[in-house]
Amino acid sequence: MRMLVILAWRNVWRNRRRSFITMASVFFAIVLAIIMRSATTGVYENMIHNLVSFSSGYIQIHHKGYWENQSIDNTFVADEQLEIILQKQGVSDLVPRLETFALISFGNKTRGTAVVCVDPEMESEVTGLDRKIISGRLPQINEPAVVIGKRMAEILNAEPGDTIVLIGQGYHANSAAALLPVTGVVSLGSPQLDENLIYLPLDFGRKVFSADSLLTSLSIMIPSAYDLESFTQKLYATVDTGQYEVMTWKQMMPDLNQFIEADSAGHYITISILYLVISFGLLGTILMMTRERMHEFGILIAIGMKKRVLAASVMMEVFIISFLGALSGIAASIPVIAWFRFNPIRFTGQLEEAYKRYGFEPVMYFSNDQHIFTTQALIVFTITLVLTVYPFIKIQRIKPVEAINS
Repeated sequence: MRMLVILAWRNVWRNRRRSFITMASVFFAIVLAIIMRSATTGVYENMIHNLVSFSSGYIQIHHKGYWENQSIDNTFVADEQLEIILQKQGVSDLVPRLETFALISFGNKTRGTAVVCVDPEMESEVTGLDRKIISGRLPQINEPAVVIGKRMAEILNAEPGDTIVLIGQGYHANSAAALLPVTGVVSLGSPQLDENLIYLPLDFGRKVFSADSLLTSLSIMIPSAYDLESFTQKLYATVDTGQYEVMTWKQMMPDLNQFIEADSAGHYITISILYLVISFGLLGTILMMTRERMHEFGILIAIGMKKRVLAASVMMEVFIISFLGALSGIAASIPVIAWFRFNPIRFTGQLEEAYKRYGFEPVMYFSNDQHIFTTQALIVFTITLVLTVYPFIKIQRIKPVEAINS
């Protein structure tokens, strides 16, 4: 085996031009596949992150039956023991929230809105809410103040320093009314949230809605969307499901999940076509390599080299070339993805309006999830190895005299 690897390695560099052509085919196939998959995955990740981070969370724990009857009366007392149990399960990004609905008014304009009472410091640490502020600031946890969405501010014609009126219903039908100074305007990356959501500091919000020590949910953020199922299974095994309910964003937002799955189907077709084109390109390269070496193969067999050893040597060569091409393709795609990660493509014109009409941020982010790099490289690498079946079969059928005279 060692001699086979040494022989294959020497053959790779014996004809550098041919090897570099094959390597370049794998290299560009890897780069194109990674960039395309990173773009589509990045759009979905950003869409999901913007919607769930500032509303439901990737996973949410709430009182049993709350999701069917989202009332401030269907709350639970903040349980430190529950938080300790969750932290033992590796849940570190935990955000307590009190959510309800109310009317807000400024000047002669009145709107219904979702009200989310949060701990500003915790939200900033876990979801990055402070980075979404476009004017003004976040209030303190017990400060009588409000942060409103960008679209909400435009509709009400309000800005930091103005005071809006809130009227609603508190816990157990208590009246809830307050004059709220606007301390900040936030852009959450989702037109739907920017138009229909306001934030109150948690302690102050509890006073307004007569909900001392109460929460409607504990929202959980996770490091990666790929960890969703494993985290959920851990929580099912830990949390008292007789008292609490554990739901993922897919269960809470089925429409969004179905939209992504339907849209992904189109992208899978597109990337499958890309793989098909890549396969034919690689096959052409391997055909060229095999055809050029028929004379060489004929001589080697004529002097006594067994066909299976020769075929194994050629397959090892393709393996080495594919591996080097895949490795260099991953290395080259990393800075490209990093650039677009920090400098996303912003849509304008009709495309921007179309995204906003569906409630999504008109920005194309690129995902840097490691699964994208490894998966695409593995797929292209596997395609290349499958195509080595051709030279293997060709070598098995070689007639030395004809090959030498070719």
